[in-house]
Amino acid sequence: MAASEGPDTEPFRMKPSLMPSLGVYNEEVLDGLDYAMAELSKRGFKAVLCFNNFWHWSGGFAQYVNWVTGEPIPYPPSWSPELNDYTVAISDENWSIFIDYAARFYTDAEIAPKCQEIYRNHISFILNRKNKYTGVYYKEDPSIFSFELCNEPQLPTSEWCESTAKFIKSIAPNHMVTVGLESKFDQKDFNQAHACPSIDYCCNHIWVQNRGEYDMMDPSEANIKHAIEWGTAVVEKVDKWARAINKPLVLEEFGFPRDNWLAKQKPDIYSCKHTVTNKDRYYKAMLEKTVSLRMNGGAYAGFGFWVYSGASRPGDEKDGRCRVGDPHHEAPGWYGVYDTDVSTLSLMQTVAESAQLPAEADFVSR
Repeated sequence: MAASEGPDTEPFRMKPSLMPSLGVYNEEVLDGLDYAMAELSKRGFKAVLCFNNFWHWSGGFAQYVNWVTGEPIPYPPSWSPELNDYTVAISDENWSIFIDYAARFYTDAEIAPKCQEIYRNHISFILNRKNKYTGVYYKEDPSIFSFELCNEPQLPTSEWCESTAKFIKSIAPNHMVTVGLESKFDQKDFNQAHACPSIDYCCNHIWVQNRGEYDMMDPSEANIKHAIEWGTAVVEKVDKWARAINKPLVLEEFGFPRDNWLAKQKPDIYSCKHTVTNKDRYYKAMLEKTVSLRMNGGAYAGFGFWVYSGASRPGDEKDGRCRVGDPHHEAPGWYGVYDTDVSTLSLMQTVAESAQLPAEADFVSR
């Protein structure tokens, strides 16, 4: 994330934020971004830098709307460390209200121009920044794989995608740009975002549990079998959409919970001690389908996963800083892949190698 918005008194967010108030930056967080990019570069990694977020865990679109209108953000159900649970029962209505509010960032004719002005100011600020550790401007940094307009914008217009991508390329002409789309709706939505001339490649995110196609508390064979069938069908469908517009495609995000039905009590649901039998089955099926399509002329150019948590564990939070990868509005540890998940890591390595590519070429750090 090359963006996060305050104020830091708001709930469910990354803290401290990069931009705690409109146009004001936290130099310590900027220093952290510089340091992270420098360390990635040393290790031969490349990063996708994301300039905004549709969801509230980093401030995102909703915070821009709040800055322009002063209207309070209607937060959807989110994880509460105090409750060790979500704040209220999850319902489509709760999420719909929030989505409509955040989408005003580019749908509300009265406020969208101002939202876009301050959004582009932020993009320009980051691109024209010189990294303190490398001396390289972000707009010229070869360790940046691409720039992403936003994490998971919902039903963005072609005009917004194209104009924003063109603006980025007017400053950083040698870098690729993608949208950050989930590609979860239909081919029309996919094309509106990705067929734009200034968008270089497509992406998709596949969330089988979030979409209600898997129940992490159900150990049945039918449950995991349905999840695999649904997920791989989406992989194949989006590949066809990308081939139709002749652009490469990255399976940018997908995740899966652990065998959480093993929990004996509610606080233990997301424990990293649970096994990964179903996770590995799902990962294997999704990645083998992706590689198979690639090797047979499909659009897939690589894959990512959510999320590598390394040596961090739920409970490692300090001063409100979550280090396990899952965003603050979701349960920590929900989708984490840890350094001790040897079977999962080995599986991904093997599948990457089967694509006849160096493994590091397929694992893009977001």
